[in-house]
Amino acid sequence: MVEFVGRGSAWKNRIGRVVQHGAATDRLRRPLSTSTLGVSIVTTRYFYDIPVYRLPEERYYRERDEYIDGVLFPKDSPYSQAEREREVADPNCNIAIRDHLQRSYGGCWTFNEIIGYIRLHFLGPQVRGEYFAVRKKRIVRSRTKVLEYHTWKLAPEVEIPYPYTSEGIYGAVLEYLADCRKELPGRYIDTELFEVIGKHIEWVGLMESQ
Repeated sequence: MVEFVGRGSAWKNRIGRVVQHGAATDRLRRPLSTSTLGVSIVTTRYFYDIPVYRLPEERYYRERDEYIDGVLFPKDSPYSQAEREREVADPNCNIAIRDHLQRSYGGCWTFNEIIGYIRLHFLGPQVRGEYFAVRKKRIVRSRTKVLEYHTWKLAPEVEIPYPYTSEGIYGAVLEYLADCRKELPGRYIDTELFEVIGKHIEWVGLMESQ
């Protein structure tokens, strides 16, 4: 049996109003259920995967530039100043080695620095998000990653205000993602594309289809 986190008398009254709407809206309170060999299995339909980056884009490129400068112009080398002046005079002189160092460092930030995903879904009138991520004590720059299931609820669920509207549901999703940021300090939760399309989604219909 699926239980919702208690919200007091107001929550009970709200559930009562939803029940009165009949079987059509009853599915808003229950995840899908299938049966396999007599065992009931609760399944979940996800509606968006939010990428989690190891660090923000600006910081990544700043650290990459510092790394490349450290290779080209070592602080303990007496020739570094002369090499800098040579590059200023001829900006193309280090193009090949800079390209090599950018690739060996890890390439571009986009996609390559993703270390996890938040899988958003509805559970009745709540927004929740499972979290899949690299399972390492110390996550460093790497291009070989294995993402594993971490938790069924990265942040506490956010209740969608009743009566349901697209604006209210979308606002609850954004609130949940803001809470996720608090759970992952130092990481970058990339909601840019989600926010581009989110305001145009018919959220009530989407939630009912779950």
